[in-house]
Amino acid sequence: MLSFLPETLSPMLRGGRFTPIAEGCSPARVYRVTDAAVFPDCFLKIDIPRPRGLDREAAACIWLRGRFPAPEVLYFGEAGGNLYLLTTALTGQGACFGENARQPERMARMLARALSRLHQLSCADCPLDNSAPALLEYARTRISPSASDPEGCSALTLHRELTAVQPPDEPVFCHGDFCLPNVLFENGELTGIIDLGDAGAGNRHLDLSQCCWSLRHNFGEERFADAFLDEYGRDRVDPGHMKWFSDLYRFF
Repeated sequence: MLSFLPETLSPMLRGGRFTPIAEGCSPARVYRVTDAAVFPDCFLKIDIPRPRGLDREAAACIWLRGRFPAPEVLYFGEAGGNLYLLTTALTGQGACFGENARQPERMARMLARALSRLHQLSCADCPLDNSAPALLEYARTRISPSASDPEGCSALTLHRELTAVQPPDEPVFCHGDFCLPNVLFENGELTGIIDLGDAGAGNRHLDLSQCCWSLRHNFGEERFADAFLDEYGRDRVDPGHMKWFSDLYRFF
């Protein structure tokens, strides 16, 4: 067991086996914990406090409970300058792994149906903001402050262009990082969504653009992104908004 766990968390994981998880782009340390006394199969994330971090992920999981399949929060707390998030383990694999990856067109359509279902949730009481102004505010913090940095200057120019032509919010509940590894399926059924640190109420094209990018990245052909959009409903897709969020994704 990890020696530095908070006193309130240690008894829950006593006797457990900690397996580090290296997948994903999150800066958090992630462990799958099995055979612990209280919670025999769960995930532990450890990270410093940061914008769009573990506190936001915990809030999203709590808000989704009873609304949509997502991990249940078993423990959330802060100790020694770190945040600790313990959640249940969901069954299934990401949409780009195992048997799921061998049926890319079917998976593209299943992703569209899952996302449509997520976007149908009423988000009137959602405490998490994914509006265009909120996303732009966060994006600005990701730009190099040095005017002598060519990449930073280019990003600042793009940020100004995006700020000048913001799309309407028309808020739905957005995952915020609706990429294939973060959507789990088993035997052709959705089992849940994970890694919700960017979740919140915002424009549907945030998720649509990211999923299209992920389909191209993981399956390598444009036709799978086309199948995804066809299944989601082309009448609900605005190409201009897709490009805006695709450009914004550079900052995340």
